[in-house]
Amino acid sequence: MRFTKKLLLAICIILFFSFGIPNIIPSFNNYLSAQAASNIKVLNVKESCKLKVKKTRRRVIWKTNNKKIATVNSKGKVVAKKKGVAKITAKVGRKKYKYLIKVENPSLNIKSGTIYTGKKVNLKLNRSSQKVKWSSSNSKVATVSQTGIVTAKKAGIASINVKSGKTSYKCKLTVKLNLKESDVSIIRNISNQQIKDLLPKEYIAVQGSCNDGKYFYVAAVTSLCNGKNKYAKQKTTLLKIDMKTRKVVYKKYLGKIGHSNCITYNPDTNRILISGTSIYYPYVYEIDRATLNILDKHKLYKSITEKTDEKLVTNGNLCYNPKLKIYIRYTQNYFYMFDENFNYIRRIALNKNLLLYDENTTVQSGCCDSDYIYVVQNNLTRGIYINTIAIYNYSGEYITKLDYTYKVGGIYQTTEFEGISRNGNYMYISANTRNSKKQKCLTIFRINMNELKNKVLLPINTNNVWIYK
Repeated sequence: MRFTKKLLLAICIILFFSFGIPNIIPSFNNYLSAQAASNIKVLNVKESCKLKVKKTRRRVIWKTNNKKIATVNSKGKVVAKKKGVAKITAKVGRKKYKYLIKVENPSLNIKSGTIYTGKKVNLKLNRSSQKVKWSSSNSKVATVSQTGIVTAKKAGIASINVKSGKTSYKCKLTVKLNLKESDVSIIRNISNQQIKDLLPKEYIAVQGSCNDGKYFYVAAVTSLCNGKNKYAKQKTTLLKIDMKTRKVVYKKYLGKIGHSNCITYNPDTNRILISGTSIYYPYVYEIDRATLNILDKHKLYKSITEKTDEKLVTNGNLCYNPKLKIYIRYTQNYFYMFDENFNYIRRIALNKNLLLYDENTTVQSGCCDSDYIYVVQNNLTRGIYINTIAIYNYSGEYITKLDYTYKVGGIYQTTEFEGISRNGNYMYISANTRNSKKQKCLTIFRINMNELKNKVLLPINTNNVWIYK
């Protein structure tokens, strides 16, 4: 009997020194070494870690003192539930081993927003004590430092990511081009009084414009008409302005042809085309460049299929693509394509409504080149016109937009972009503005598109043109 007791005691001593004293080790993914262990670990909400008691083969009973903060299962897996501190206990026989879990619930100070090129914004991950790592999904659009300073580089969309523990938090930033006054040169200011000397006595406003590389063609209309058909009653006078001398060399009274803010130039026929944005005057007029006489007119809805909305199309705007040899009219949701004889081809749905702001937005005229369609619109906010050039490709995909407000003497002025045309590397925009004496003016702005193109436009995809052939 004594021999048996001594034998059992010897076996217990051997087992004790073989397996050692149990201890609890925290682990993420792979188990950490004993030297890396700490009695407290930080987790973010919904994160988990696995705890293990090493050097024991005995059953371990896991418990948490606050299931609302952190839970633990029978295998030692801890799941963070809510911000706070929870105590995890591992019981092995009569011994207990404790470990503290601190749960944090970080959040970004900005989750989404808009920033203009050249500007910076400071992102912060609030309520986090862990080391974080910042990154950008598109460093060409926006970069971010390891202190959370974001710098807008180019128009587009970028996701700014910050990683804390195993969790990533994202801020979606839309970068828009900050069109500075230095990017835009004012070509010509003609005072309202000078315009009145050239036009009928009625009070006028500038509308659409185009150019042929030598002359600007600018339409001006009466604005005294009221009532349901007020746009149809407006009368148009066409100005021909020398692009070199910037003087009006000829004018022509065209009469009642609608609200003529849709003007385009067809280099194939050497004719100016004017379209009134009125369903009561759904015509496109062909104008002789030399005499400014009306040569022909086309009623659009006769060539439109029944599947299209005739009223919307006839109320749309007009531009000509000489490469594809098509006319383009647009509404809030579609681009409509016509051949050179104004026969309807098809329509393209826009993936983003042309009204980029709200019900106070007015869509004006447009122009195009071989790759993009540019549409002018303005939004009156607090008495200030925010003018925008919305840019789409020929698949109807929204690319970006240029925003612009006009200052004179450091003061924002009521500037309303109306007509737009492209010639070579420059975009020309006619606008109703006011000079420093608060007199209404016709102003033509010139934008160097080569300087802006690399900042704004996406790579050209010429594969889109086949759908019009």
